[in-house]
Amino acid sequence: MTLIRRATQLAFIAAVTALGVFLALEATEVDGDTWRANLADTTRNLFAPDRAAWQIALIGAALAIGGIILIAAQLAPARKGTSRMLEVGSNEDGATHLTGRATLRSVEHELRQIEGVTGSAAVMPTAKKIHATIRVDDRCDLADIETQAHERLDTGFWINLGVPDIAIAITVEFDPRPPRVR
Repeated sequence: MTLIRRATQLAFIAAVTALGVFLALEATEVDGDTWRANLADTTRNLFAPDRAAWQIALIGAALAIGGIILIAAQLAPARKGTSRMLEVGSNEDGATHLTGRATLRSVEHELRQIEGVTGSAAVMPTAKKIHATIRVDDRCDLADIETQAHERLDTGFWINLGVPDIAIAITVEFDPRPPRVR
């Protein structure tokens, strides 16, 4: 399913990019063939009937640049550990796996439940280690937050999640934009 979704996304992005390049080339009349001119006129009338050729060229260039940026974003590697599969259980019928993304989201959610935490982020550089960063309000005690984080992510958390214990390195930092108190 992921392959089909990714292929569909790339096809759509390529179509938008091609449309942007096409609009830019036709509006600036790079090639003088009559069929291209007719197609350009039709496209111009559909997308921007009251615009001048230079405005359509700018719109086309913006669409082309946006499409290239979207393609580059799709080809960029995922965050560390999100595609890793962790075995939850297995028997003669097969194995059950949990994605790294679900594991990281569970860790982040659990850390956000601590009072004073304004945000959290986690990455999984290896299958046996997670690096978690916790952002806290500047009125909190960092040592207390770190202690609570280790208590929440103890062996019981991993048992409930269904995966073996994973070592966690926790970094606690003050949030540069703490929530406003009225």
